[in-house]
Amino acid sequence: MGYVPVADAAGPTTEVVAGACGLGVHFTEGAIDGLDDRAGVQRLEVIEQQNGFRRHIRPPRLRRIVGCAAVHVKRWFTVQRGRCAARRRQYDEFHMRGTTKRIAGWFAPGHAEPGNVDARSRIGLLEGWTSVIVNTAFGALKAALGWMTGSVALLADAAHTFADTGTSAVVIFGFRSARKPADSRHPYGHGRVESIASVAIAALLAATAFETGKAAVMRILTPHPVDAGWWVVGIVAMMLAGKEALARFSMHLGDLIDSDALRADAWHHRSDVFATGMVIASFIAGRFGAGWVDGAAGLAVATLIGWAAFDIMKRASGPLIGEHAPDKMYAEAARIAGAVDGVKGVHDIRIERYGTENVISLHVVVAGEISARAAHDITVEVESRIAGRFGGYATAHPDPAGSSHPKRGAVRKALQSVLPRIPKCPSYHDLRMEEQDGLLTVRLDLATSEKLSSDESAAYEELIRKQVADELPGARVEVAFDPPYCRDGAAK
Repeated sequence: MGYVPVADAAGPTTEVVAGACGLGVHFTEGAIDGLDDRAGVQRLEVIEQQNGFRRHIRPPRLRRIVGCAAVHVKRWFTVQRGRCAARRRQYDEFHMRGTTKRIAGWFAPGHAEPGNVDARSRIGLLEGWTSVIVNTAFGALKAALGWMTGSVALLADAAHTFADTGTSAVVIFGFRSARKPADSRHPYGHGRVESIASVAIAALLAATAFETGKAAVMRILTPHPVDAGWWVVGIVAMMLAGKEALARFSMHLGDLIDSDALRADAWHHRSDVFATGMVIASFIAGRFGAGWVDGAAGLAVATLIGWAAFDIMKRASGPLIGEHAPDKMYAEAARIAGAVDGVKGVHDIRIERYGTENVISLHVVVAGEISARAAHDITVEVESRIAGRFGGYATAHPDPAGSSHPKRGAVRKALQSVLPRIPKCPSYHDLRMEEQDGLLTVRLDLATSEKLSSDESAAYEELIRKQVADELPGARVEVAFDPPYCRDGAAK
């Protein structure tokens, strides 16, 4: 390639290549700029001389074209993926969920009513008996095919399916027990039996995972070919589709009545779907001489079963040990109470859940000058609305609004400046100010997001005292900390 010098060009010399025609030209940087400005042609590519070879970089315009094309292709794939997801959701909503709702409405009328224990129990029994019938049939068929082909993965999958039958039987027992009415020994009913049933399901899954994993390891150490024809693969694939439909049916019923036990059973069915898919993969690999894949698939199935057991145990143990209700439930209770005429604020919301039975207590702020009967009427209305929305029992306690002390604004300003420095105390309420014999006393309650140690409580209280003392020297400050299971609502 020859080089043509360009005269009268200022600046250091640089070699460039004319992109389209391939003619090598010897330009200077100034000449390149001038060429761009005068001819309006594409900027040429710089060829750097490094270590005896030339590194060719594409022209900037070509890079822009390629980058723009990549962006459009990525955007197209994103749109198509979104459309596919939307179609799946639409099918799921109008076919699977719609069918599930119709079946539930026919089998258990009134299941949408809060606190309807009988209808809820019917939904649980519907899912349990359907799962028992399907899993028993599929488990027997898988066991027969596994014995015929000698596949440890398919035998492990059959054990998994029979374990599904056992867990569904536990679901039936749980919902039968949960529908028992409250008695003197169980005044809150038997709703937590569902959580106990979920723990039992997790224990059965863990045992199945251990036995399956042990058999799979032995098969990996001593592999042998699996004789599985394509007709076996076809039958197992049809069972996979059936288990996926059962998993969706169980999940939709669980969402319909907000049951962790049914969702746990659904995930159990879904893990069986993954396990069956791995079995099919091992069959296909075995036909090409990879006999070890059967044991590896069995070990992967055992891992999936073990993970499902851990997840179900974690979900079920929370209600038994004692955990917060969902945040949206606290927000909804605060919204309902705050919508009642005469309520100026809501705080100290406490929710205890016993299956379908909810025990809710809260404090509502009312005007300090109204009568006790008026305050009582307001709290009764709050209790009625919350109990009607969530079911169970609700108790509302009226708190008078704080007095209009002339220095109240200064105290609120001090508190608003100090709260950002106390991350575990997001808000305050019940601000009271009393002045007697020239001594001002400020009392308030702080909401907490987690349990505070005695040192933390003392440090936070001292911080608030100092901040208030900067605004009101000589004032006495008394701080009370709410337990973390009480939540605040937004004030009006």
